[in-house]
Amino acid sequence: MLNGVKLYLPDKKSIPNQIVTFIKTHAHSNWFHLIALDKNCPLSPGFLPLVICLIEKDKSVSGAICAFKILSGEIENLESFISRIRIYGSPLINPTKENQGEILNVLLQSLNHYASFYTKCVEFWNDSETDSLKSLFLSQGFQFSDHLNLIKFIPDKQIIWNSLSTSRRRQIRKATENGSVIREAKSEDEVIQLYQILNNLFTSKIKKKIPSLITFINFFSTSNITGQGVILVVLLNKTVIGGIVCPVMKNKVMYEWYICGLDKDHPKNYPSVMATWAGLAYAADNKIPFFNFLGLGKPETPYGVRDFKLRFGGEIVNYGRYTKSFIETRNP
Repeated sequence: MLNGVKLYLPDKKSIPNQIVTFIKTHAHSNWFHLIALDKNCPLSPGFLPLVICLIEKDKSVSGAICAFKILSGEIENLESFISRIRIYGSPLINPTKENQGEILNVLLQSLNHYASFYTKCVEFWNDSETDSLKSLFLSQGFQFSDHLNLIKFIPDKQIIWNSLSTSRRRQIRKATENGSVIREAKSEDEVIQLYQILNNLFTSKIKKKIPSLITFINFFSTSNITGQGVILVVLLNKTVIGGIVCPVMKNKVMYEWYICGLDKDHPKNYPSVMATWAGLAYAADNKIPFFNFLGLGKPETPYGVRDFKLRFGGEIVNYGRYTKSFIETRNP
């Protein structure tokens, strides 16, 4: 690490209070930043937190990157299975510092150094405008790509209901008439049922890996205690046919992290539609002002998921992503 840079693995070593305070009170901090501080991270073991900070000589914090090392495969030898490092959001820079460009450069250099040993790729999934930072990212070897997202303002339940497309409202009414019920998951068994649907979807159709079952069970257990997330399920005759996994930042934003439904098996119950509506309704009932759909894909590429989500309304934004590959440069 460079001079003044400290690296913390919160699951192994606690983070000093001044760093925790800096991250928690930063104007651009989000749920994923806060969770990265927790030694009992609800996303573990699939997502291992990593925090990189630049500390001045007077002990003040100049900036921080809150990241996750995402594991693939079994977890007996963790470092061997890190597939990527992902940052949900941008680096957090102290707004009172005049040399913000220098601070960002030091943080990115330190991140690159660490990543070159342990992972194939680093990804920044931006959640705000980063045009002013773009040249600095590019100078550190990152590539920018357009990537859309959908943010929906949640004023109250009736307004968001009226904002849905006519077909979506009809489908929700029909699903309810046909016996569909949406509510919070009440047991690990319901989480396991949802995971089986989700895992089958990603394995057979999306062709991507998802975290292990224990990650979702940990998320469920922790969320029940802290209120920092919720798993909502769609039930038919007490059997889970769909659901949505949502991190929650109280009074600020709710995220659609994972969602699925047995739409082909239950075409008259529209489980994916009901799962999305469950998330929006939960946000309204709990006075959470924004719902973040976490991704509409690349603007130039046709994407069925985008078409599905857009019929729930919201504002399309293009904050893009920064990525850097270490496949060729990684040390043997």
